[in-house]
Amino acid sequence: MDGLSAIILAAGYSSRMGSFKPLLDLGGRTFLARAVEGFRAVGIDDVVVVVGHRGEEVSAAARKMGARAVANPRHDAGMYSSVQAGVSAVGSGRGFFLLPVDCPLVRAETIGRLARRAATAGADVVVPVHRGVRGHPPLLAAAFRDEILAADPPGGLRDLLEAHAGGMLEVDVPDPGTALDADTQEDLAALRAAAAGEDLPSEARCLTLLRESGASDALVAHSTAVASVAAALVTALNERRQYLCVPLVVAGALLHDVARSQPHHAEAGARVLEGLGYGRLAPLVRHHMRLGDAAADELDETQVVYLADKIVQGDRLVGPDVRFEERLERFATDPAARAGVLARRDETRRVLGRVEAVLGRPLDGMAGG
Repeated sequence: MDGLSAIILAAGYSSRMGSFKPLLDLGGRTFLARAVEGFRAVGIDDVVVVVGHRGEEVSAAARKMGARAVANPRHDAGMYSSVQAGVSAVGSGRGFFLLPVDCPLVRAETIGRLARRAATAGADVVVPVHRGVRGHPPLLAAAFRDEILAADPPGGLRDLLEAHAGGMLEVDVPDPGTALDADTQEDLAALRAAAAGEDLPSEARCLTLLRESGASDALVAHSTAVASVAAALVTALNERRQYLCVPLVVAGALLHDVARSQPHHAEAGARVLEGLGYGRLAPLVRHHMRLGDAAADELDETQVVYLADKIVQGDRLVGPDVRFEERLERFATDPAARAGVLARRDETRRVLGRVEAVLGRPLDGMAGG
């Protein structure tokens, strides 16, 4: 494939809602803004917004966010006509996500996971599943383009996808936003409640949280250095189509030691963030010392933060061997502690190997030898 695009369907009347959904406020940002930002956060820059009702307003908002607006002159004919309008605007060699604008809380890291699984599994259709329920957005292979443009199934896109169920890959995701949409005012209230826990802290907010936790200047410098390395890693990986969420990685790296002064600080830090409403960050902090069950074969944001922390000593980039050699010397007479250090070293080497395999080069130069 020639890369991935995203199609956001925003052409309807919002008649059941009674308010125009694309431009409705949801925690300080519109439905449309949240939908566009989710794709752009993982490096999907070709975002197509299909417009119809109040098309000029939605087009202007889409362009302001860096998305393309495509008019569907047949939007009265229903959503499938908007799917066709969006697909016709996507290059013939590109796979594409399809997301209704009223499903705005899909996490960027979920989009990235679907993209990576599609690349490794070679599935025609990839859909997220949360607690046994299929949700949005499906990711369709480029081969679907001609079939969608030629077809007019009675049940719309659902019928077309069911006809290809044999080639469908379901991916379990810890993301309730995949199954949350809004057709009524009651749905909107539920979305607004959910949105309160989905936003990520800004870099300034992260630094404030560190200071409020009692972090020393040295710890702030270390956290900032880890964040800088993590951002460089995720940028390089995304250039190789890994579709990782940059804001999530940066925030997780800045806050990985937010509870450093407490016993079992990784777990303590995760709980602090959950209590503050930053539940999306908790897994990155919880696993920054040991990946454990987060050590999947597929690279993700948690592993990037874990690796960045292991190749930074103080505020200096050194590479993992330096960090672990020092610890092995420190625990030379403690077999149990040494075993733990060796396990972390092996885990780090596996993650480093995955990163280097994607990049096609070693990180030795990056770590200064």
